[in-house]
Amino acid sequence: MASYTISLFGKLQVRRGDRCVELEAAKVQELLCYLMLFRGRPHPRECIASILWDDQTTARSKQYLRKALWQLQAALGEEHVSESKRLFAVSPEWVEVNTHASLRLDVCEFERTCLATRGMPGQSLTQDAANQLANAVDLYQGDLLDGWYQEWCLIERERLQHLLLCAFDKLMAYHEHRGAFEESVAYGQQILRFDHAREHTHCALMRIYAAAGDRARALRQFERCVQALRDELDVPPAEVTVCLHEQIRAGHYPPVSALPALGRAVQPPPPSPLMDVAQHLHSLRTALAQLAAQVDQEIAAIETLLL
Repeated sequence: MASYTISLFGKLQVRRGDRCVELEAAKVQELLCYLMLFRGRPHPRECIASILWDDQTTARSKQYLRKALWQLQAALGEEHVSESKRLFAVSPEWVEVNTHASLRLDVCEFERTCLATRGMPGQSLTQDAANQLANAVDLYQGDLLDGWYQEWCLIERERLQHLLLCAFDKLMAYHEHRGAFEESVAYGQQILRFDHAREHTHCALMRIYAAAGDRARALRQFERCVQALRDELDVPPAEVTVCLHEQIRAGHYPPVSALPALGRAVQPPPPSPLMDVAQHLHSLRTALAQLAAQVDQEIAAIETLLL
């Protein structure tokens, strides 16, 4: 049985054994990718035809589908291969990926590994699970079918990117929990390449830099967070982010001499008791500012009545 290797992250690549399969027609590529992404179930021919050729009549779209299927099987070199060994199982009314085919699909491997850790916090990952998750994110060589803008593709691209960011979050937390700060920072920077305004990632980086004794870098990370939130969402940072910034600025983390070099596996330092005091003071400051604003409004209202 032929072995198929298909990559959908970044640029589409299809191999059958050692041979690179060239799919010149755009609709043939689209047909292959649609079936790969929605594998695991049969698809009515009429449904596929209406999705891929939505600007054509039903009869014409089904005709185009028959032609595209023939071109796809020809490009795969399956004209003289028995149906049981082909990549796709095709009947007069249905098309699906052959479950018995020897297929390696990057999206499938990535998704399966990410979903295996669903609901599991990064701090709880075993070393084996973390290694598997790291291998899975390495498969993400670019966004799904980069450069494609079909609606079904855009929806799947966003879903898979969400899985990627969740995997990065887990790996970042896994390494932070073990004091492997360089690895944790690297995953945090990867996250911000996709989502500049991901506030909890900025906070995690601030924590890590501070715990490693690099207070200046932690404070600069806060400024980048403020700028990203302003530029992309036009909102200020959350109170918890501001409070973390004030704690770091006040030096409530141990100096770098109390920590080993970056990347060495240690437990993160316990929070300082002064942090609770700082949080309380920040809450009081916020409450006083709100009260002062309310008094100003009442004074303005009284002055208006007196005029």
